[in-house]
Amino acid sequence: MSNKGLLITFLGPDGAGKTTVGDGLAEAIKSSFNGVERFHLRPSSFSSKNNTVTVVENPHEQSVRGVVPSIAKLIYFIVDYFVGNITKINHLKRKSYLVIFDRYFHDLLIDPIRYRYGAPMWLAKLASYFIPKPDLFIIFDAPTEIIQARKKEVSFEETERQRQAYLAFAKTEPNCIVIDTSVGIDESVRAASTAVFNYIEAKQLKRLKRNEN
Repeated sequence: MSNKGLLITFLGPDGAGKTTVGDGLAEAIKSSFNGVERFHLRPSSFSSKNNTVTVVENPHEQSVRGVVPSIAKLIYFIVDYFVGNITKINHLKRKSYLVIFDRYFHDLLIDPIRYRYGAPMWLAKLASYFIPKPDLFIIFDAPTEIIQARKKEVSFEETERQRQAYLAFAKTEPNCIVIDTSVGIDESVRAASTAVFNYIEAKQLKRLKRNEN
């Protein structure tokens, strides 16, 4: 079976399961598409290769950029996503590919320090309106104690703050699901797979009703 292309993005604190559960999800649903392409954070519009995962250790120990460099970075992000959506993402979706982003622009709204962002947050929020949104946000979550046991890159308090910020973000996005990864890898993958297929089915039904009318 081949569905129309789908763009999903993984969000969540470090240690919530984006890599482990995300990899399992991609493996579980890839047969429903003609192929899978993965990106990290941004589409890298001006490169022939997809942006690869960069391991950032101690993400909150990096120096924050000044206001002007931060604004310049926002502009770069907008251009990169806009051009990448046209030249890469839409092309892949037309080929019925599953497109996965590990992190996305909206991650900056949750954790600006990770991205060394030093300009006013209202500017970053404004910039987010110019970023093409994925079809589906998937937020991986678990109790703070479990996340900290898996990966302790920031303080307990910061992990809890991020968790609550991601959960609050989920409530603002209609196409967003939250997966509890504390139940184990296999169960988390099953839950995520079910949620994705439910989304696809609902999207197909909506398309059929629209065509009937």
